Amino acid sequence: LFEQNVDAVFTFDLEGRFVDANPACETVSGYTPAELHGTHFLPLVVPEDRDRTLALNNQAVRGAAQHEEIALLHKSGRRVEVTITKVPIVVDGTIVGVYGIAKDITARKQAEAALRQSDTWLRAVAEAGPVPMLITRWDDSLILYANHHVRGLFGIAPEEEVVGRHALDFYAMPEGRAALRQALTEKDHLPNWECRLRRMDGTARYSRSLSIRSLRPEVGLSTSNTATTPGVSRI
Repeated sequence: LFEQNVDAVFTFDLEGRFVDANPACETVSGYTPAELHGTHFLPLVVPEDRDRTLALNNQAVRGAAQHEEIALLHKSGRRVEVTITKVPIVVDGTIVGVYGIAKDITARKQAEAALRQSDTWLRAVAEAGPVPMLITRWDDSLILYANHHVRGLFGIAPEEEVVGRHALDFYAMPEGRAALRQALTEKDHLPNWECRLRRMDGTARYSRSLSIRSLRPEVGLSTSNTATTPGVSRI
């Protein structure tokens, strides 16, 4: 459990110096267990996280288990994001040190940052685009995102929220959503889906040609539908 653990496992004395470190500690830090032995952990932490992690380590020394996300400075100079769990080591009723496990989450944090950047880019494209675009939740048609063109399409006043409403409210015939859901179980993309929509006041029904795509969880969203509306005719 110690030597073969894929996560970095270590122990500190009460002053925060390494007593033991398994081989995985070298993968995370770049330093061998022998190099870590007797050194204080704080220089391994990026400067902006040092005060917080020192305070949390002191709490572990006083008997409270701790869990934190911090960044380490690898021996090579690169930044390594980790989650660390620390618990006090108690012998005969006395705390003699701290036991810790660190998991490298760098890849996860990078993926989250890339997803945020992608979301920012996609929102910018959607807002600048010439057609209405909205994203709805699969289960209940809750609107998760709508660009500014959607207000004009459904007659929603500028001071009113679009996100949080239900797209089902804008179907002229509610059974149209059931047909759409069935179609999306067979195909992820419906480039020319015809449906009838209505405005907020219930008037001015429209026949609309929608381009609809199902967004799956593996792309970072709950299962949702995204719809753009390139064509319209009043009926």
